[in-house]
Amino acid sequence: MMLRLDEWMEAYKKHLTDCVREMPDQYAYGADRVPAVVERMRAAIKDRSFCHDSAAIKRTCKQFGIKHTHKAIDAFLKGACSHEAREPRP
Repeated sequence: MMLRLDEWMEAYKKHLTDCVREMPDQYAYGADRVPAVVERMRAAIKDRSFCHDSAAIKRTCKQFGIKHTHKAIDAFLKGACSHEAREPRP
């Protein structure tokens, strides 16, 4: 069974890749750097030092039907929301 953080990070990686390709002027790196950025984000999420206002975070939150706030993301990662009852949004 995939851990909630792993599920989140998989979705975030997809959305970050899409954002970097769709909005290159908003990102200081190319798609080739996404894996490294995702790993840094994993650490930042664990210590709550991440920016929750990026387009990739907003898209990830939308996929899981949650607000893009630290509180909502924390609740999702801790399993405190009812995400299991529905399929993630595309």
